[in-house]
Amino acid sequence: MPRSRQAESVKSERRRAVLGEAWSTANYRLNRDLLYHYVQLTGVRCWHCGKHMPRDDFTIEHKVNWLNHPEGKRLFSDPDNITFSHSLCNTENSSAQDRRNRIPHNIKYEGE
Repeated sequence: MPRSRQAESVKSERRRAVLGEAWSTANYRLNRDLLYHYVQLTGVRCWHCGKHMPRDDFTIEHKVNWLNHPEGKRLFSDPDNITFSHSLCNTENSSAQDRRNRIPHNIKYEGE
């Protein structure tokens, strides 16, 4: 039996009261914190500069730009195409050519 809107509203209000913010915001923060925690456990450093990344300056980045790539759908979710960097390093190095030049030689994609 589906929950009523009133029951969902009560649940939402309870979550907000306990968490101090919307559940979706708290859940997003939890996911980012967990990801950052595991990245730190593995010793991963910024893809571009090689320095430590603090939690508040940590971005997920694609090694090969997927947006205009013929295999963009696959590249978007390919774990081997994901890395991490400082936000400024990510922004400054966002051109597709720069990313292509930085990709390790042992990773090749069809058509390249």
